[in-house]
Amino acid sequence: METRTAHSALRVGVTLLSVAVLACDVGTPKREPAATSKTLAPASSDSTAHADLLFPVRQKYAHNLKITEKYVRMDDYTTVDLDQMRLEDGLKLDAYFLYSGTKFLPPDKVTFTFSESSETWKYLTYRPLRLLLDDSVRVDLGEVQHDGTVGNGYVLEIMRCQFPVSQLLQIVAAKKVEGQLGLTKFTLKQNQLEALRDLASRMAPTQ
Repeated sequence: METRTAHSALRVGVTLLSVAVLACDVGTPKREPAATSKTLAPASSDSTAHADLLFPVRQKYAHNLKITEKYVRMDDYTTVDLDQMRLEDGLKLDAYFLYSGTKFLPPDKVTFTFSESSETWKYLTYRPLRLLLDDSVRVDLGEVQHDGTVGNGYVLEIMRCQFPVSQLLQIVAAKKVEGQLGLTKFTLKQNQLEALRDLASRMAPTQ
């Protein structure tokens, strides 16, 4: 419970930063308390910006994770958040996207937030994120942003990576996704891939 509380505290208040394709950004961790309002990268209102993207169909997907949509009135943005997924060796992952106000506009970027609680720092000095799709396509997402806190007998590390929606669509189109963050290797289970497909389907432009 103490670890979960610390994780929640670190995930408040996101600043969306402009990043290059296939590169992770450096910014404020998700939901970290902030004294001032966030500056959000505006979601694209031009449907042609997403015209060439193939989104998963909006339907029921085979997973038991919750996707929550919440409007943050004080800062005037909406977050669409996928429940945390457990990966290997205590590493966890959640994904989310945001858009300004309450009227949906297709987002340009998605954020992955990794977290792990352990006895010592594991990602402080070495934390590149790499993916292997279907045993053939290699994706180097670069060095992820790192933050952390020291608790009573544990260290909680938070790693955030933001990348274009087009990159997420490439990931969810794969049948097999392996990854490595720092020295920690992981493989997404099929229900986790289904959950990411569900999230991606909610990014599609509305007609």
